[in-house]
Amino acid sequence: TFWIGGFFSMFLAFVLTKNKGEFGEKCIQHLKNNVLINCIIIFVLAGILSSILKSTGVSNAFLMLFINMGIDVRFFPLIVFIICCLVSTSIGTSTGTISMAVPIFLPLTTIINCNPALILGAIVCGSFFGDNLSPISDTTIISINTMKVELYETLKQRAKISLICFGLSCIVYIILGYYLIPNNTIVNYSLSPLVMMLTFIIMAILLIKKKDIISVLLVCDMAAIVIAVLFGFINIEELLCSNSCIVTGIEGVFGVIIFWIFLFILTGFIPEETLENIANKNLKSEKKSNFLGIAIIILSVLMVANNTAAMSLISKFINKCFKNKTQIEKANIFDGLSCAVPGLLPYNTAFMLMISMAYDTGCISQNFSVFLILLFSVNSIFLLIFYIILALRKSK
Repeated sequence: TFWIGGFFSMFLAFVLTKNKGEFGEKCIQHLKNNVLINCIIIFVLAGILSSILKSTGVSNAFLMLFINMGIDVRFFPLIVFIICCLVSTSIGTSTGTISMAVPIFLPLTTIINCNPALILGAIVCGSFFGDNLSPISDTTIISINTMKVELYETLKQRAKISLICFGLSCIVYIILGYYLIPNNTIVNYSLSPLVMMLTFIIMAILLIKKKDIISVLLVCDMAAIVIAVLFGFINIEELLCSNSCIVTGIEGVFGVIIFWIFLFILTGFIPEETLENIANKNLKSEKKSNFLGIAIIILSVLMVANNTAAMSLISKFINKCFKNKTQIEKANIFDGLSCAVPGLLPYNTAFMLMISMAYDTGCISQNFSVFLILLFSVNSIFLLIFYIILALRKSK
């Protein structure tokens, strides 16, 4: 249904455009964007990986491993959140973490009778946890360089808030698991598909080495295909037929690609406001500069729909805000808010990737509301609250 809104919004943009003769040319111009092309390729490659893994039954094997270890399935949301936190902190990317987590964890929701929104909330929160805290994350690098602060001291202070939010989130996920997941799951699956986890070991190694995400996903797609064929999970005929996992993987993300095309067409027609003019009126007051800084960070992420791109866009300007804060506090507020908002923003790049992969698994219905996930984006809610408080409170 996003397509319906996109179509009518595009017509509204046409009505409001003064020079209608140039409307089509402007639409094409707005699509000449590296972020858009990058996202489309990532969506396609991640969709293929998700489809391959779904075909091998790796998620069922993962659940069987947990049960054999004597772990109560009601701890499943907590375990998913912790694993995603550890992975995202290690590899420094929410996109990579989501690409790993969704095809493994989401299919289990149908087996344990769990609301998929709960698991998707745990995945997206865990993914952005590392985006905020990892020393090799793009957002960390931007915030450190923008404020010209030392990495260790900045992360040392950032970790205090991150770990408090992490602890509170763990408590909430334990409670949600106990109330929303019945403890009556009986399964009997083979553990052999766990060999597919080699794909994610390859992914983690490549991402830690700072290889670009498109190259990493392409290599992992091929690695998953080779492993699946060698171990007999997929045969060559199934791989090359019309309903191949490659074909279904691409078809599964087609919807989100169309959404992003509409989004980039429309954002190009939004009238540009000069931040400098707004700042000149509000930066004289300490209190106003704090409110302005919060507003600029949140609105930029809302507008650009990608926190890394948004931070790059406003990095030079944001240093003028938060007049009563130290440079380390500024860096942490900048990064913290930029990583909290995407976990609550359904059309953010990583969030939309997660949704498209989720639909591809077949575990969520067509009438599933993505906004339901926001109720379970616990860590993102805590991060947003804590960093707004940090930004508004008086410095000692």
